Amino acid sequence: MAERDPIYPGERASARDLHRLAEVYRDAAFRAAGAIQRGDPLTAAPLRLLALHSVELNLSAYLILKGGTAATIRRLGHDLGARLALATEAGLVLRRRTAAHVEAVARDREYLVARYGPELLGTVSQVNRLLATMEEVAGKVSRAFVCEIATVPSAIAPFDAASSAEGRVAGPAGAGPMSQTSLDR
Repeated sequence: MAERDPIYPGERASARDLHRLAEVYRDAAFRAAGAIQRGDPLTAAPLRLLALHSVELNLSAYLILKGGTAATIRRLGHDLGARLALATEAGLVLRRRTAAHVEAVARDREYLVARYGPELLGTVSQVNRLLATMEEVAGKVSRAFVCEIATVPSAIAPFDAASSAEGRVAGPAGAGPMSQTSLDR
């Protein structure tokens, strides 16, 4: 039997790789919408799982883009609330309603319900709210990539000259620097 690469899956993935994968899951979520049968929440489970994974991957892509590490993100598990908190600290701004929805999804463990809890699928957030959240996160993360390319020619340098000596990451324009250790929680 051939030996496996000791590198953890995703360890070498770039922010752009994760964002692209998130977009594939996003597209699949919209395709899965066609399989939903009115009055049968079980038929929406695949869409939920795909949409939530798209949100998770987009938040991870944003964190990597802003200087986070794969090891840090892996320690978060599937906790969308923790990812959102770090992404917000790194400069991601979502509408209050969207941020509250991501926090509720995490609190109510909708990721686990979509995967393992058919008896609870009638108690989770509405599909249209989930799709709206997925769309907003995808749009904001996509714009972050555009802004990063426009402001940093290499699109890889998350540290600015003034703050890198202090171990701080440059945040969004006007937001001031953010501590590197917050990204490495």
